[in-house]
Amino acid sequence: MDLFAVSTDRHYFKIGDVANELQVKPHVLRYWETEFRWLKPEKSKTNQRVYSKKDVDLVRLIVALLHQKRYTIDGARKYIEGCQGDWVGGLQKLFTEDISQVPSTELRKQLEGLQLELSKARELLERRDSELREFRDKYRRTSIELLQLRKELPDLFATLSRELNAMKAAAQRRRAAE
Repeated sequence: MDLFAVSTDRHYFKIGDVANELQVKPHVLRYWETEFRWLKPEKSKTNQRVYSKKDVDLVRLIVALLHQKRYTIDGARKYIEGCQGDWVGGLQKLFTEDISQVPSTELRKQLEGLQLELSKARELLERRDSELREFRDKYRRTSIELLQLRKELPDLFATLSRELNAMKAAAQRRRAAE
């Protein structure tokens, strides 16, 4: 369903046509007539509802408010009242307005929940960054110690070799003395 689609060149539509085009049941349209004072389709000689293009635009706005933006009926009524008869303008404004200005308390609660999750995620990220910095510092210190050991290793090896040779020589002298 394209909410911005312009209906055919016809000027009036039966309830079934409007229901099919906007994917709502006819009984829902009849109910909305009782809830939204602006929705008053005319009746034909055979007592069938006949919707004008302006009525169809209003129904498009109601569908968007209730089904897509999840407004309550009271919230939708207030929004429509603010449109002052410009249903197409109200529909366009609905899809371009800032979410913080949406009067739906359910959406606000969802937004607040998401903001709380975002703040928790930021705290976790800060802790992880801190742990990462500590790990990097420890890695640098260990790397420096390893480099020092590598430098000292030849000296240590030479010292150990001298001591081992001295021990061998001492062992040989004892054997020779025995």
